[in-house]
Amino acid sequence: MPGMRIQDLLLHGRTRALISPESIEELRATGQFESMSIKADEAEHSIEMHLPYVRRIFTGYLQDIKIIPIVVGAISKEVEASFGALLAPYLDREDTFCVVSSDFCHWGTRFSYTYYYPQPSPSETPAIKLSRSTAPTSAHPIHQSIRQLDHEAMDLLTLPPHSAGAAHEAFAAYLAKTKNTICGRHPIGVLLGAMTALENTKTIQPTVKWVSYASAWIQF
Repeated sequence: MPGMRIQDLLLHGRTRALISPESIEELRATGQFESMSIKADEAEHSIEMHLPYVRRIFTGYLQDIKIIPIVVGAISKEVEASFGALLAPYLDREDTFCVVSSDFCHWGTRFSYTYYYPQPSPSETPAIKLSRSTAPTSAHPIHQSIRQLDHEAMDLLTLPPHSAGAAHEAFAAYLAKTKNTICGRHPIGVLLGAMTALENTKTIQPTVKWVSYASAWIQF
């Protein structure tokens, strides 16, 4: 859990505290959470991308909302499921919604990731790793390969037709196969774990759909 004051990130210190101390203490009491150091907090940038939108959406109602900031590290699928089950009761509350931060593929030598499909889907041609000695084919531009790679994950995460539990299993297998550099893969896994817990305990059928897809392509 970040240790910096969320209100400072939201309104440059010009508002009341927006953290929910009661809920944070409830989570800390489980023994499964710890506070981030200031150094780690300053290097983290995902929540800062969302807070201006939170501020805008709740203009005039900031005194009525509380935030529980949680940063998810590199954890296994089993631990994702465990944290998901722990957080499921919060997700189930009508007065609570969950914001998960993630980009999808970070592609290029800068990220040590050049996974590439030589042929567009459907194709049985296996993926390869591009390098200065291995060029892309004329049949499939790199940006289209990246789009195909991301949409594979998006299709697996779409609910229905999948259940949350099946999506979690399939998404973990996809990541193991492709190593796609989806930075929020573990928060997504925790969310899937929470939805799976609600599927199993309350027979809730969650829905996940995509509003749009966009990418920025820079030649490497």
